[in-house]
Amino acid sequence: LKFRVRLRGSQSAWLSRGGRPMAPASGTAEEPAATPVNFDAIFNAVLVAVIVSILLWKVWEQNQGAGNSKGTSAKKRSQAPARRDIQENEVDETHVEDDEDFRSDEGEEESEPEEGVEEGTEFEHSVDDLHFGLPRCKVRNEDMEPLPTLLKCPLDELASKQLETARIKVGTFRCWVVQGMRSNRYLYAMKKRGDISDAQCIVVPPPVRPEPQDEGDEFPDTYGPDLRKIQLIP
Repeated sequence: LKFRVRLRGSQSAWLSRGGRPMAPASGTAEEPAATPVNFDAIFNAVLVAVIVSILLWKVWEQNQGAGNSKGTSAKKRSQAPARRDIQENEVDETHVEDDEDFRSDEGEEESEPEEGVEEGTEFEHSVDDLHFGLPRCKVRNEDMEPLPTLLKCPLDELASKQLETARIKVGTFRCWVVQGMRSNRYLYAMKKRGDISDAQCIVVPPPVRPEPQDEGDEFPDTYGPDLRKIQLIP
């Protein structure tokens, strides 16, 4: 037989006939078991927190970079007018110096009176400053030394050659221009050698230039002092 007895306190148990405790009936409530820890949920929560932190860090860096770039652009814009002013001042100073040099050179050219040099006057003049009066130079010509001979002759022999020169005025600029084929060949040899600094010159009247027949005809009074612009012909 099974019978239920009340023990001391509020505990009660089923006792068998021999007084041993027995399992409670199926209708009696038991204590709930402990809930296991869900590690997957914890890991997912930590991962989400890390991703959110990274995104916030990126947004903060972009804002900082935008602020720095704006500050740099504003600084450059503020410095740009100052640099432009400095450059404009430098350009103005350069133009002033160039104008002063041009006026000084022009004044030196104009200070020498054109009427003061008489025909037949002999003088020395820098070879580098003498202008060619002809655009071409013959290598060989009758009654003249061949150009290779002039280039190889002794220094004193070529330096003693006298060049016929005329005073030419082009606008406000005036220069000495060598006249005639013979004198132009001597000048070409002197400039080509480069060992003669001053040439013996004699003043002759400027040539009379023919009037151009066509629009393309030009007869300039000078072809410049540059040796490279003179064409050699046989």
